[in-house]
Amino acid sequence: MNHAFATRFAARQHLVIAAVMIVFMGASAARAEIEAVTSAHADLHLGFAVPGRVIAKHVELGTAVKQGDVLIELDNLVGEAAIKVQKMRAENQVPKEAAEAELALANVELQVAEDLFRKNAMGSLEFRRIRSNHKVQQLRVAQADMEMRLAAAQLKQAEADATRYKMIAPIDGVIEKLEKEKGEDVAVGEPVEGGQIILRLVNVRKLHIDAAVPTAQTLNLKKGDKAWVRASMRSESKRVEGVVTHVAKIADYASRTRLVRIEIPNEQEHLGAGWHVVISFDEARATTAASHDMK
Repeated sequence: MNHAFATRFAARQHLVIAAVMIVFMGASAARAEIEAVTSAHADLHLGFAVPGRVIAKHVELGTAVKQGDVLIELDNLVGEAAIKVQKMRAENQVPKEAAEAELALANVELQVAEDLFRKNAMGSLEFRRIRSNHKVQQLRVAQADMEMRLAAAQLKQAEADATRYKMIAPIDGVIEKLEKEKGEDVAVGEPVEGGQIILRLVNVRKLHIDAAVPTAQTLNLKKGDKAWVRASMRSESKRVEGVVTHVAKIADYASRTRLVRIEIPNEQEHLGAGWHVVISFDEARATTAASHDMK
């Protein structure tokens, strides 16, 4: 009996020790730092959908641009002429005003005819002719109005076609590349091919990190949690606070990790895209690690 009791007591001790070790390992995992690489909030490769000759280049390598800025323009003389023609048609009020004047006269004629017809002072055939003419004038006004609206729609289409000859910045950013081929600059007067990538526009005022985090470290991690990031190659190791925007629902069984996406504000550009960084989800550990590296 005493031997059986001692055996059960020893077994319980082993269970307690194992439980403590599991808790300790979980806590250590929660404090571990993760290595990852940053990526730009936006990294766009731009070109023209149509071929043409460059007539204006408003940017150079390193130029900061705003969304909506015109970057490069291609020759579009035919399109510009079409826009002018369509604009004249869309703004031409003469046909509609002439039709409205004819309708006004037809209204008066119809009123007089109706009065005479009631008094038997006008024949049926003549009355029908006047009434038919009134209807025709109404249709002419409607047709003139429709032609103006059609011209306005064609003007919008011509203006939309013209935008294909202008490269417009879709986002705020900085010009990172400006060349047709490696070493071949985009120059005024030179042709470019349709579909050819000639410009790279990046925005690093916000960065993303897709980090493979050990699954044990993600058990209590959720969207909205804070993360602390520092560049692994910088001696001063300035910490930047980020936020978790996504935690993958499925873990990778081979590496025993889950994908965690972190978003970092980077207005002062303390970090760059493509940098190797160290991530911590524990502020105290991040502070200690940064202080240790500075020493």
